[in-house]
Amino acid sequence: MSNFRIGQPADAAYCVVNTFRHLLTEQAARGHLKCIARSLRPGGTYVLGLHLLPLGGDKEDSDC
Repeated sequence: MSNFRIGQPADAAYCVVNTFRHLLTEQAARGHLKCIARSLRPGGTYVLGLHLLPLGGDKEDSDC
């Protein structure tokens, strides 16, 4: 997720269901965002889905 290339630049990309949180270091997160930036055409759109819940929060507030 933090070291990839695609064949042709894309118009859009998305990372949903809170997958970004599995990048456990700042270096991995930066690597992912740099790869995405290289993968998009100028003016392309990147949608990053995040859930901003505190660790140890109520189970009713988490996704299944």
